[in-house]
Amino acid sequence: MRTLVLILMVLLISSAQATIINVAQDGSGDFTMIQLAIDASADRDTVLVYPGTYYENISFDGHNITLASLELTTEEPQYIHTTIIDGNNQGSCVRIEEGNGDATLQGFTIMHGSGDISYYGGPTYGGGVVVDGMELVKITNCQIKYNRTEHAGGVSIEDTDHIVFSGVSIHDNIACNYSGGLTLAYPIGTIEFDDSNRCNIYNNFSIVPDIYCDNLVSCDVILDTFTVAQPQYFFANYNNWRYNVPEDDPLTFDILHGWIEPIDQDLYVSPTGDDDNDGLSPATPLKHVAVAMQQIAQDSLNHNTIHLAPGKYYLQDEDGNYIISGKRFVNIVGAGMNESIISVANSFGGIYHSLRNGDALLQDFGIQELDTTFDLSVIGCGNSGNITYRNLMIRDNFSGRTPGFSCSSSSDILLENVHFLNNSTTEWTAAMRIYESDVVISFCVFDGNFSECEDSSTIPILRCETHGDLTIRNSIFSNNVCGDEGLYQRQIELLIEEGTEDDPPIVIENNLFYGNVQHYDFMMSISSHDRQVIMNGNTFTYNNALHSIVRQQGNIEITNSIFWNNYSQYQIYVDDYNEPYYLILDYNDIEDGMSSVINNSGDAYLVWGEHNRDVDPEFTSQFGYICMLSADSPLIDLGQPFTGDVRNPFDIIGNERVWDGDGDGVERMDIGCYEYQFMAPPENLSAVQEGDDVHLNWDHASRSLQQWNVYRDSTLLAISPPENGYQFIDCAVPVGDHTYYITALYGNIETTPSNTAKITVATDESVVPVTPFYITAYPNPFNPETIISYSIPQKGRVEIEVFNVRGQKVTTLVSEQQEAGNHSVVWNGRDEANKACSSGIYFYRLETGSHSETRKMLLLQ
Repeated sequence: MRTLVLILMVLLISSAQATIINVAQDGSGDFTMIQLAIDASADRDTVLVYPGTYYENISFDGHNITLASLELTTEEPQYIHTTIIDGNNQGSCVRIEEGNGDATLQGFTIMHGSGDISYYGGPTYGGGVVVDGMELVKITNCQIKYNRTEHAGGVSIEDTDHIVFSGVSIHDNIACNYSGGLTLAYPIGTIEFDDSNRCNIYNNFSIVPDIYCDNLVSCDVILDTFTVAQPQYFFANYNNWRYNVPEDDPLTFDILHGWIEPIDQDLYVSPTGDDDNDGLSPATPLKHVAVAMQQIAQDSLNHNTIHLAPGKYYLQDEDGNYIISGKRFVNIVGAGMNESIISVANSFGGIYHSLRNGDALLQDFGIQELDTTFDLSVIGCGNSGNITYRNLMIRDNFSGRTPGFSCSSSSDILLENVHFLNNSTTEWTAAMRIYESDVVISFCVFDGNFSECEDSSTIPILRCETHGDLTIRNSIFSNNVCGDEGLYQRQIELLIEEGTEDDPPIVIENNLFYGNVQHYDFMMSISSHDRQVIMNGNTFTYNNALHSIVRQQGNIEITNSIFWNNYSQYQIYVDDYNEPYYLILDYNDIEDGMSSVINNSGDAYLVWGEHNRDVDPEFTSQFGYICMLSADSPLIDLGQPFTGDVRNPFDIIGNERVWDGDGDGVERMDIGCYEYQFMAPPENLSAVQEGDDVHLNWDHASRSLQQWNVYRDSTLLAISPPENGYQFIDCAVPVGDHTYYITALYGNIETTPSNTAKITVATDESVVPVTPFYITAYPNPFNPETIISYSIPQKGRVEIEVFNVRGQKVTTLVSEQQEAGNHSVVWNGRDEANKACSSGIYFYRLETGSHSETRKMLLLQ
């Protein structure tokens, strides 16, 4: 009561110089709309708002006033919840800008703001409250929730001398960038959190969910409740890049309560799950990936994993909108790139690792259906590192800029078997953009991506601006299209900056560029300054580029590559660079020979090697792969000889890169991205019944291969590793007629079938099946798990254990009585405490009463 009296006395004393302007929707006040009252106010006035939902996007317009609900005069918290400023998704709810004095906002629920475009034409920002260019602003006893924008979902503070937060709750806000909750941006003087009337910040979603500060010197965050009691960089993060701002973390915390307690183990998610589940097993999964990421703990020694069951996940659904921010030391693993699908339709983005949040694996899922004019990518990283993207499908996405993958200021980024299909954009790059990062692109596919190409920065496939390391290998670039607008077109543009001849080379090797279409300029443009670029074992064919296929500025060596049947004026164009550099061409097959290489630079030194050729490669599409070398190709075993280890031991489909294709006893690299090898099928398959088992035996040419595929009745029955030899036992075969055949797998190529072996299995209890011992692991190397298959000839106790290289037992997989025959068990790369094991060599051992056998396997994390 004493406080209420004091408030009324202050208002009465100040009324001699200031006015109280009442706003009520029933017409009983001075105005029915808040903005009209603000427009009529003068400095030090109070705009007092009566309960109701006001669908407005209000601006203080430089007025230094108090805007408050009846909570100001009554101290009744009910008025906070009954006096609502609803932005109706038409812009920021409240903007407090360009005032020379102070302003107060008190006692409201502020919701459903969508932010406004900044003065420089950038993305929308500040969904709930924007403070910019003020001397002093006090925000007191407000609920700021359910706001959704591109940048800074809940509250955005910038260029303000002094900001005071008291009793403010910022929760359930969403942004695709910066913070979902509170964003503090340079320059800000003093930030004060009331230590008696404490604030709450929790359950927001964004790249940095709760608090993000940009170029801030210091901020003591005093809260009652935060999402977690001990914040990591996932929940509260900073970026200090100005020279006059310390690089140290400016945020310190005094938190009484955590809204959630992090869970230090793997979590499971399913489209049919429920976020009220514990998520600890496939039987009790959560529903949303973002909720699992929020709840899972960060463990630097044993990374936790979010497992995605098969099905389609929606970031926006009837429950809300969920941005997935990548958390350090946390993996996301699905059931397959076409099995676990994340839809970003109507959402604000996909999965992004930022600002020290890395050290993670993303594997075996797809992400698709982005459709927005905003600057959004479905997946990417910034100021992060040590992230592996493996077996991902990024398809059917559209945005104003780089809908596929974006990467900036990051290190140790690996993309392996990532498919970019049918992504499109009007600006920047449809599939992938790299800026100042170290990246390896390996066994990836870029197909059907499209850009309008109105200027040189709009590119269908890849734009890379970096002084970091870059490797592009064993990948397919096909059917990507530039629009017919604009004169400066590229499919791929590499701008390698600040390099020297002593830096590791940029490597582009064993790639296929096929059927890409553009109407002007160059298909691939490379500007490398002093940095060396090595292009080795690539195939460029059936591409359409008006001027040339490859444009060069800087030191480049092109070897073992095919330029054939491209629709372009030139194959290679050496452009003016205003500094000396070289182009070395040797062991290539270039249509029209040296006449298709033009040197437009007086500073460039062109070396045309004696081993270049101008012959038809004689392609074939056998086994379903386009532009392979046929058995009659003149390019077999005519590549550059190697005296030491091959830099990349595999061709584009995983076969040995150096192979004796012409059978002369000398192993040499072929020209182009494929290594010709005779794919010998198994021969002389026979089948013999022993008891209710069928023993298969066959012959095969002596050479390395990936595996045998065993088929029974035209269905894949089993995979047999080469170390098992030319035999397989099909145990407990059903009675009846059966047909078997075998194929061999070389890299990714499966051969034609062997001869068929037919057998009729009949019951004969007098015959005892004979089953040999064997044990094998597949895949090997593996990540994250491998299947250990084994066979025992008689019933007995079986022990299967895993040991590290020091001989210490890691875990026991099997310890029980088992029947004779074939068995299998999965090792998930974890020890007996369910902690993930580190990468390295491990041994698995099979023991029975009369037999022991140990083999080696390699875990790659």
